[in-house]
Amino acid sequence: MDSLPLFKLSVSSVTAELLTSYYVAYYIATVEEHYVEHYGPTQRLELNDPYLSTNRATVIRTGPDGIVLDRSCIYLGGGGQPHDTGKILRENKEFLITNVKKVEGNAYLTLSEDGSDHLQPGDDVEVAVDFERRYQLMRTHTAMHLVAAVLNKIVDAPVSGSAMEPLSGRLDFDLGSLSMPPTEELSEMCNLEVQAARELRWYHISADDQSDDLIKTAANLLPKGLTHIRIVEIEGLDRQADGGTHVKNTSEIGKISIDKVESKGKGFKRVRISLS
Repeated sequence: MDSLPLFKLSVSSVTAELLTSYYVAYYIATVEEHYVEHYGPTQRLELNDPYLSTNRATVIRTGPDGIVLDRSCIYLGGGGQPHDTGKILRENKEFLITNVKKVEGNAYLTLSEDGSDHLQPGDDVEVAVDFERRYQLMRTHTAMHLVAAVLNKIVDAPVSGSAMEPLSGRLDFDLGSLSMPPTEELSEMCNLEVQAARELRWYHISADDQSDDLIKTAANLLPKGLTHIRIVEIEGLDRQADGGTHVKNTSEIGKISIDKVESKGKGFKRVRISLS
């Protein structure tokens, strides 16, 4: 399909709706009661299975920004989590994925060595994620949810900002008049939750069923008009709206180090973490 129609689409067991102009062409299709997320015409495989590292795909569009695929396991980036890197392979050629660009409702994969000039719509290709980097980001993203959840049990402080790289990240908190716990105490509490081996799961709920406790940020960043919301849950610890990739169990995170707590103005603290 070349573009998303601005009306409800029904194809046998598949129904899809345009969710919001914020995402331009982001929607969720219902397939046998499971949700399959798309960005424009590209089916996003990584959100259902973040451990998927390769997939077959067909090129449906090319241009100066790169190529658009019908399906892909490349994480597109967002919410503080960087996009994936990897390769596109066709016959005896391979091209590095160097960037992801969201342009006019399409997710373009920018390729090295003018790869988009060598590929044409209709070409069958293989997508290969740099899974070592992806897995490090999965561990980091889950660790950041865990740290925020642990801190919220102590001081009930919303997250006002975040960013991450493989195996490191930072979380900004609005504590108001509350005080941070000692760094050593926070680190110990976080690692106890890692060792608890809590299962994670991700699923969608109707937007009508959302509640304030699903929003862990100081401001509600969910776009208006969503019909379904993706939830990431750490069993017995945390449940929140989220669009990133995560590990299946907190035991996969590894050791969390609280490296530094910085003051960022009255009541605002920045917590820097790293994993080993």
